[in-house]
Amino acid sequence: PKPGKAEAHFELHHYAGTVPYNISGWLEKNKDPLNETVINLLGAGKEPLVSSWFAPAPDAGASSGKRKKGGAMQTISATHKESLNKLMKNLMSTSPSFIR
Repeated sequence: PKPGKAEAHFELHHYAGTVPYNISGWLEKNKDPLNETVINLLGAGKEPLVSSWFAPAPDAGASSGKRKKGGAMQTISATHKESLNKLMKNLMSTSPSFIR
């Protein structure tokens, strides 16, 4: 491995070259919450393997019958969407000139 880089657990070979990957701490770095609608959609899918990953927990909803309150955690996709909305608002507030 390169100096300062951890030993790779696996490598992908493609047109741009070989890319090494180290999976240490991968779960901690990728803890984005999933949208409930997406979870329900994937759990109800026709692909058995995928639907088994997103099947409801055996005791889900059995505790109090109340719906969970939305979390305050913002996902990467929500941050990206917010950033894109700010960019579009900024672009719409200007008078662009096009030069050939």
